[in-house]
Amino acid sequence: MVSSGLTKNSKRPTFEIKMPYLRVANVFFDYIDLADVQTIGVQESEIEKTLLKKGDVLFVEGNGSPDQIGRVAVWDGQLEPMLHQNHIIKARPDERKVLPRYCMYFFMTQAGRSQILSSAKTTSGLYTLSLSKIAGFELPLAPLEEQQRFLQLVEQSDKSKYLLQSVAEAFTIKRNYRRL
Repeated sequence: MVSSGLTKNSKRPTFEIKMPYLRVANVFFDYIDLADVQTIGVQESEIEKTLLKKGDVLFVEGNGSPDQIGRVAVWDGQLEPMLHQNHIIKARPDERKVLPRYCMYFFMTQAGRSQILSSAKTTSGLYTLSLSKIAGFELPLAPLEEQQRFLQLVEQSDKSKYLLQSVAEAFTIKRNYRRL
């Protein structure tokens, strides 16, 4: 299932129900920044459609930079309830077939980014994706066990990169100290 979110307009502040929502400024590649979460007025009928659930894959729908269009992250339920703005497109994968983080990592690869960039339309310098384009994206489906193994490898790789970076920083700091 692929869906859009709330459109910000001048009537929203007058709505009685106020809820937190994600904006483009919150969604990055493999990261959701919750340091600046704002609230928006909603009607009760809008909540179910725009409510985020753990495992939702979020795509940034528009950006002036081709490098930033289609930034993708997975909602982990860090703050609930949470809605999303219309400039964030939500894909809810069938987790019996595809793991959300596997999906996210695919769309961060060259093959995934290629689909995003070839689907992005530009008007006056703003690149945009549509619901139908995202719904039509293809990703290679490996068996769930292989997807899980892939995610474990990514996690191990991230830990190794962090360890190497820490060692390199420590070495650099030690090298900058000299005896008098």
